[in-house]
Amino acid sequence: MNRVKTLKKKTTSLLLAAAMCSCAAVYAKDNEYATGQKQLDQQNWQAAQKTFASIVKSKGNKHDAALYWLAYAQFKGNQEQQALNTLKRLHNQFPDSRWVDDAEALMVEIKDKLGDSAEIDDDEMKLYAIDSLLSSSNQRATEILQKILSGNSSNRIKKRAMFVLSQSGDPKAFKAISDIAIGKNNDALQIYAIETLGISGEKSSSKVLKEIYQKSSSKKVKGKVLDSFMMAGDSTTLISLAKSESDKELKGKTISLIGVMGESTVLVSMYKDKSFEGFKGKILEGIAIGDGAEQLQNIVETETEQKYLVKAIEKMGIINARKAGPILVDLYSKRTEVEVKHAVIKALFIQSNGKAMLEIVKQEKDPALKRQALKYLSMMDSDEVLDYFSKVLEQGA
Repeated sequence: MNRVKTLKKKTTSLLLAAAMCSCAAVYAKDNEYATGQKQLDQQNWQAAQKTFASIVKSKGNKHDAALYWLAYAQFKGNQEQQALNTLKRLHNQFPDSRWVDDAEALMVEIKDKLGDSAEIDDDEMKLYAIDSLLSSSNQRATEILQKILSGNSSNRIKKRAMFVLSQSGDPKAFKAISDIAIGKNNDALQIYAIETLGISGEKSSSKVLKEIYQKSSSKKVKGKVLDSFMMAGDSTTLISLAKSESDKELKGKTISLIGVMGESTVLVSMYKDKSFEGFKGKILEGIAIGDGAEQLQNIVETETEQKYLVKAIEKMGIINARKAGPILVDLYSKRTEVEVKHAVIKALFIQSNGKAMLEIVKQEKDPALKRQALKYLSMMDSDEVLDYFSKVLEQGA
């Protein structure tokens, strides 16, 4: 019996030790990544290369990010060709990584620096070849591009082929892109295909996008479809989905996109609708994004619930000073509630409205309000603010 107990103790100790080692390993890798970031900040390119190369070798959960930063350190260390090779590895090994877009931007920067001396790789040659088809109305061009989409080319090449296809106006091209967007052929390219439908200008795009939205169970896919409705200028569908969508995250995103499209009047109607009760904050944000200063002013004048009254005022800070500034100044002078005045000061800071903030500092008698305005004013950059604080310092000299 004692032997069994001893064995159990040893087993438990071994498991604990293994767990501790595992945690230590994770911590070490995260710590190594932080070290690499610090070396980049210090512009110690050679040391950063060694650190990120070590992370890449260990193939941890930040493998793709480490490849990007390794390439960046190589580029900054004047090792342009090595950087391009590293970025190509990132493309090939992690085609769906969120670092791919950054990698493509860095590739462009490196090739701009190299100019004509940069080596022309297979992908670059294919990109030139695809671009040559952009102005072609020949049926053969569509067939070539469709073949690329169904072949073994990199996703970078397929994305360019898809874009060129979307500009052709050929029904077969639209069908090929729609099939990918629906998810028939290439899951890795589905998101890009959905984006392409949004910017294609095709009247049939909305129909395909609706089908994808209704059938998909992926929140990521649905979110991208919503973005595409916005890019396609289809506010009617977005408004309909805002009313019918039961998922809170997607419903909130839809409201924000309606704001981006400038449909502030529609959002005001939603604000008054009891079925949108839990989305008032998101609606106020959408109205502000849509530049609806007057609509927010009307809500401020009628809203009785303080948290939404304050939020409506703060959201005016998103709108430019020329449009919303006079409304905020008027609110500050006419409303007596301390919470309202604090919200106006915060909005003026967000708006970078130094002139209005300076007037509050000069005229406000309440120490707490004046202190808040001064604190924000000290963080604002304008000639008027500099002149004011210069005089303050001169008086004390």
